[in-house]
Amino acid sequence: MRRARRGTIGNGRIITSSYSPQTLIIKCSSYRQACWWKQEITNLAERHGQDFLMEHRFDSFVPARHDIQARWFVNGSAYFSALADALEKAKEEIFIADWWLSPEIHLKRPAKDNYWRLDVLLKRKA
Repeated sequence: MRRARRGTIGNGRIITSSYSPQTLIIKCSSYRQACWWKQEITNLAERHGQDFLMEHRFDSFVPARHDIQARWFVNGSAYFSALADALEKAKEEIFIADWWLSPEIHLKRPAKDNYWRLDVLLKRKA
């Protein structure tokens, strides 16, 4: 079982905590503040972090989750169709995070008209 190394306070003001391959370094203004932070992080890990300190399937840092609303998509066609259905069901807000968005994309294909084009769908929902 893989475990996180306990936090150490070096030179009186720096807390170092390692968990392969990451290392967290917290620089504090005083030894007292460093001790306080170390204790708070230790308490939090002991109370709520046990699932994240153990080895899990596929060498993951988190346990497998069940009963989640996630789906596997093999190709873009099924994804865009499901996306169109989800956008159509939206009642209050639609959040879009993308670094290169083409609003003219047809979400359901074959496209006979512009009904399922992203920009048209968003105008309908506005």
